[in-house]
Amino acid sequence: MQVMKICSTKCILVLMLVFAFCIAQSLGETVTCFDRKSKCFLKLIQCPKECPSTSPVNPKYKACYLDCSSPICTAQCRNHKPRCTSEKIRIEKLGGVIYDSYLSGQLSVARALGDWHMKGPNGIDCPLSAEPELEEVILSEEHEFLIIACDGLWDVMSSQYAATIVRKELMLHNDPEKCSSEMVTEASKRKSCDNLTVMVVCFSSEPPPKIELPKMHRRRSISVEGLAFLKGVLACLDPPFVGGDDIVFYFHGKRNEHFTLVSDHHLQINARFIGLRPMGRTRDYTWIQALGILYNSHMFSIEAIKSAAWDDGVDHLMFTYKGEDLVLHEGYPTTWDSQEGDIKIERTSEKNSVLITLKEVAEISINVVPVTKEDDRIHNYRIPKDDCFAHLEVQFRFNGLSSQVEGLLGRTYQPDFKNPAKQGVAMPVVGGEDKYKTESLFSSECNSCIFSKAQASDQQVVMM
Repeated sequence: MQVMKICSTKCILVLMLVFAFCIAQSLGETVTCFDRKSKCFLKLIQCPKECPSTSPVNPKYKACYLDCSSPICTAQCRNHKPRCTSEKIRIEKLGGVIYDSYLSGQLSVARALGDWHMKGPNGIDCPLSAEPELEEVILSEEHEFLIIACDGLWDVMSSQYAATIVRKELMLHNDPEKCSSEMVTEASKRKSCDNLTVMVVCFSSEPPPKIELPKMHRRRSISVEGLAFLKGVLACLDPPFVGGDDIVFYFHGKRNEHFTLVSDHHLQINARFIGLRPMGRTRDYTWIQALGILYNSHMFSIEAIKSAAWDDGVDHLMFTYKGEDLVLHEGYPTTWDSQEGDIKIERTSEKNSVLITLKEVAEISINVVPVTKEDDRIHNYRIPKDDCFAHLEVQFRFNGLSSQVEGLLGRTYQPDFKNPAKQGVAMPVVGGEDKYKTESLFSSECNSCIFSKAQASDQQVVMM
């Protein structure tokens, strides 16, 4: 009898596990966003039944995807691009080759009508498929317009960038035909080498309303001394940081040298320091002049432009992406997105202020400011007349750092880190010059750095 009871209990347990597994399989996976500005922030969004998994076992199946920058908080099925994991597996199994994100080095899409020279005999699977991706969307008041375009447009701009431009233009003139023409012109300026056809369809006769973003409030547990310090943060002696442990600290650094702020397996942030040392002083006054970011396969920098005199009417920010100058037009709102959608830059004012978003990993708020005459008078910097020492005021917010993260700032996010900054003093200073000094903005080498280019290139987005 006892044996039968045990057997019954085990059978019930197995049945419950199988039942739970079947429910999980039928419901599919959930995805979420870690960007606090997203409407989907920390919301568990169910994947559609057409694509229940973010990484389907069958390469012919669609993958679930959530666009955290979209005003519509809905999981979708990922576009069929050769570089997408599921499409790449399907293509390579059928003997296809992907070169520089292009199928056979020719097409940026993995599914298309036409292009018969790349397809096999009728009824035989081949790398280029004509099987379409269909999706039904129920329109709501939040849907404003639709952009229909061929890959000549999507080769040179992300969907988010296109939507931002169209929305901005519709707010100005509310003419979808003119928007379509402007998108073609913009793609041509970006040196698109493919056919260009764009159609903008508006769902309302009224122009899109202006979006008012709520101001973000930060709650930190900071000491009284820290709060007193923050009052003078804009006129600080050295770059200040607020660590992952909410402790405020300074780092002296050295002028004309580079130091690693964050070093993780797929992320490295370096800073270039500028400064001066008046006669009789034992160390430099320093400020951060530039940031260099290595993120997955991306290489990005933002710099404060050296200026003899400060002019509020001039933009003092300069950007580079993968070694080339990146132009971010003045005006608000102006945005730029990397083609993969991993990096987003948006102006938070007409000039000299931006927010950089590293998808699901970090937000970096940046203002470029000068050392003012009042700062010079108070701190006796002895600023020369030919340089206002334009520099970056930087605030960081991180979401997905590993427990092994290093860097002057990154190490404060280690779970067992004990901050050496002395509390109760006006200027708690930490060291680290020997551990985190690096050769350049884009160097991944320092005595304690852990960034790996190989791991970064293979980094996959982790979904819940």
